Amino acid sequence: MEKKARQLRDSMYELLTGVKISGNLTFLKDEKVVTQTGMIKSVNHTTNGSLVFTVLVTIPDGDYLIWNTTTYYWHNALNTYKLLDNVLTLATAIASGNENWETESMLHQKVAELKDSLKVVIVKSENYRTRKKDEPIKPIEPIYPINPKLPVQPVYAGSTEEPTISTEPFTSIVTITPADEITTIALNPEDNQKILEINHIAITPVEVSTDYATYKVSMDITVSGASATNVTVDIKGTELKYSKNIGAINNGETITVESTISGRVYGDYEVEVSGKIKVTYQFTTEYRTNSKSGLNPDDTSSKYSIRQAVEGYSSTIKLQYDPTKNIDVEVTTIPQSGNIEEGDSVQFKIKVSNLNPFSVTGNYSLKVEVPYIVENNLIESKFKEFTGSLSLQGFDYSTVYIERINYPKQGTYKYEGYFKVGQYYKKFNGTIEVKPSPDGDSPRIKITPLDWPSTARRGNTVSFKVQLDSTYDDDRDAKVELIIDDKLPPVQTIETYVKGGSSTVLTLTWNVPSAFPIGEHSIKVKVTSRPANSNNPWDLEASETKSIIIQNFNDRFGIKLAAYPTELEGGGEVYLQVKAWNYDGSSITVKGFIEFGNESIGIEAKIPANANGDSIITPRRNIVGVGTHTIKLFLDNYDGKPNGKGEEHWSEVRVEVKPMNGTELKQVGFECDDAKFNWNGIEYKATLVCRAFVYNPTQENIYLNSGGVKEWHVDNLDFADTLSSSWEVEYPNLVQSSETATIIFRNTARTGLMTLEKDLSGAYVSISLKYIISPQNGNDITFTGTDIINIKQDSKDVIVDVGTNVILVGADIKAGITILRLARNGEVVSALKNSWPYIVSFFRWTWPKLQN
Repeated sequence: MEKKARQLRDSMYELLTGVKISGNLTFLKDEKVVTQTGMIKSVNHTTNGSLVFTVLVTIPDGDYLIWNTTTYYWHNALNTYKLLDNVLTLATAIASGNENWETESMLHQKVAELKDSLKVVIVKSENYRTRKKDEPIKPIEPIYPINPKLPVQPVYAGSTEEPTISTEPFTSIVTITPADEITTIALNPEDNQKILEINHIAITPVEVSTDYATYKVSMDITVSGASATNVTVDIKGTELKYSKNIGAINNGETITVESTISGRVYGDYEVEVSGKIKVTYQFTTEYRTNSKSGLNPDDTSSKYSIRQAVEGYSSTIKLQYDPTKNIDVEVTTIPQSGNIEEGDSVQFKIKVSNLNPFSVTGNYSLKVEVPYIVENNLIESKFKEFTGSLSLQGFDYSTVYIERINYPKQGTYKYEGYFKVGQYYKKFNGTIEVKPSPDGDSPRIKITPLDWPSTARRGNTVSFKVQLDSTYDDDRDAKVELIIDDKLPPVQTIETYVKGGSSTVLTLTWNVPSAFPIGEHSIKVKVTSRPANSNNPWDLEASETKSIIIQNFNDRFGIKLAAYPTELEGGGEVYLQVKAWNYDGSSITVKGFIEFGNESIGIEAKIPANANGDSIITPRRNIVGVGTHTIKLFLDNYDGKPNGKGEEHWSEVRVEVKPMNGTELKQVGFECDDAKFNWNGIEYKATLVCRAFVYNPTQENIYLNSGGVKEWHVDNLDFADTLSSSWEVEYPNLVQSSETATIIFRNTARTGLMTLEKDLSGAYVSISLKYIISPQNGNDITFTGTDIINIKQDSKDVIVDVGTNVILVGADIKAGITILRLARNGEVVSALKNSWPYIVSFFRWTWPKLQN
């Protein structure tokens, strides 16, 4: 049996690949085994694993030739190939001395399945007779049966040459030969198909928590051909062991079996569960009616009575993961807490770090305790809340800058807040210390903005609430002026009275003219004072200036571009914030770009209905080169292009890069390009490029001898395995005084389709490079640069990459891992023709492993 199974499998492999152009076809016809020798003229594969092939048989008949063309439809062709491999493996094991009864019972099961898969349908058969001297050619059109889907593309086509023949019919001539044991068993349809099948396997999660899951397995068991007895179901899998004695299952009956609940399977984010279902059974002896002798037992040999059906299962169960477990929130201030003195204006920063491998979107809330003086130096406080939303990619972070808050009195003040993702919260809190003013400071009146809008619309009235805090011992008269764009006269002036050591609150208003220029403007509140009830000149006490964006009366939204910091020494990373206001009452989709000199990045975002200066995008950018850099933002609600269509808005910000003092080179920026894999005919290949920006703060040119990478780290092991062990480094011969030079690092990544599809495509990866620069006159300098890249895949080309990945697939083919990606329809046919032997080799390797 082992030898015959090997011959059958090898012959079928040749048929599938189109290598076989002649051979013997064996059929059971009229209860006789018939072998027909002929030429295989065409082989066509359909999408459901079936095969359509045409056989040409020529038989000499005197001065004539008899031609027979028959087209067959083989529904289970590829499945048959798999089963032949299974039978060969089991038969080889038995022939090698494996006496395990399970091996023999599995062989019986696979032979029964093979028998059922060997049925073919004759789609069309034509017989003709022609003289031997007539040899014109006529093509054969492929014939497909009714119902099965047409093939996506033919993967192999043999010669289509056919004779032009007369229409004189004839009777087919066949050769009848005795059949061996395996052929007779496999081709005998009169022997009722005794088979038990496992199908409709389902893995159902039962209990799912943040760190574990339980599950159960259910399946249908169908019996055909005869009743099955002594049916036992055994399931062994991840934290699951189940056995049940079913007893008997009647012929044609289907029963559903469900396992017990598994134990807890622990993991992060998700858990993988898998196992094997084994059904052991025995067919009952069948009886047939014999008119002469009555009921006689079937002559089936007892060695075929015990069989096993085996199927594997696998599933991924998503856990109820709390993403905030891997989210860090850090609140800092400018100036730093501990260096804050009375009267300082404090800038709050919230840095949210997403340490998850996936992206998250959440809302932040920061409540800050704000002090103010009521009277007689009595200090009270209230909490002022700032809210917004953030979207972060995996292993990414973002920094939000909150408006400045003035602290007029010493003390300890609290802040608290949270970052919320879905139903999960990451809470935080802290305090800041405000120190007393240094001794000897002159008394004065300070301004604390309270409610100060950052946007207004033409034709509307806008209000500004401020608090005046006096450190004078005596009472003072105060004059408060509201000035727009530093232009006099003020739009409003209020005279008031402030008690010594006390405070007062007042509100200034401005009626925005209907023709006032649209865009960003400055709002200044200026305070002067003099002793109460005197005619002394007014002395300048303080002023506070902020910006306001004026919008058109009919505008649906407003925008502002902010940058932090706006001053750099030598260069560095700048955080950008695209802030937005929504006057519409519904969510608004906007498009546009941020422009950096000759470069730009596209933007497509949504402004929430309640946006009131919220940050909708927070990119980062390396800025190098001494001078003032202008960054521009454009957004509209139409097509993202400044063409007058839709509601268009511009905003810009300037970042100044100052010269850096020092005696050696300094790194002022580092960035890496995203890695994009392209198919090169053999494998997928990507070039990884990183750039370090190095500034020379000295008054002399610095000449470089060498540059190289000392250490490098990648936090994704799959991506690290694709990279070369060495980096190419490109560096300039010199770095001129007060100039920035670029050092370029290159590495090449190589991988196969399965690794790219399964583990890499779309992933975000953190890269760290420690590199050394050797100046001619000086010691070596070591820098470290880090960045996060996104791995991308070019799918423009036809990709058939089986040879480099077959070892990695295993049972994952059941999970739907795609081995073909087709994009250019014009290249599909030729690509598939050239690659078909590799695809067949892939299936030949994979199918036996799916049984395990």
